[in-house]
Amino acid sequence: MGRSLRRVLLAILATLLTGACGGSSPLLHHYWIAGSSGPALPLSELRQNSTLIVVAMPTGENRVHWNSADGKAWSDDLGRSMIYNDQTLEVLETIKGERSSRIIVRNLGGRVDDALFEFEGMSELAVGDTYLLFLEEVDTPTSEGTERALSFVRQHQGVFRLNGEVFESSAGLSVIESDIPSLQ
Repeated sequence: MGRSLRRVLLAILATLLTGACGGSSPLLHHYWIAGSSGPALPLSELRQNSTLIVVAMPTGENRVHWNSADGKAWSDDLGRSMIYNDQTLEVLETIKGERSSRIIVRNLGGRVDDALFEFEGMSELAVGDTYLLFLEEVDTPTSEGTERALSFVRQHQGVFRLNGEVFESSAGLSVIESDIPSLQ
């Protein structure tokens, strides 16, 4: 390998290791949590398990944080110390549950400083897209005990993205926009 190529490769490696690329720190801890949200639920069970069903759009307001009051990891036990992504959504239509113009949905996963939590079935809602969401109130663990939050039913199974006139889930289910009133 030539000297100039070696220098370029070393410079790229140094940039990646120091986090100079994009201004963020390098990842020192990457947690991948494998698992499954189980077999796909039929729409009737998604509806039954939901405390709130809405058509909504992400506002772009996200708060990614550790599940502690001071915003820091507090346990080496992955079942306790976690990263949450609280995403604010503008509600376009409420199908089931209490009406509100904005809601915050808590999802497991995200990056805080040098730690990245990802898991199988992680749902990231894109700004500009419209979603049909099946939500439930859950107790999320914190260093202080638990905190109630809205979350997707069965992780990604409660998320349907609008594609034309059809809401589609990653689990292979679909809902035609005109059929939404039947979910009430």
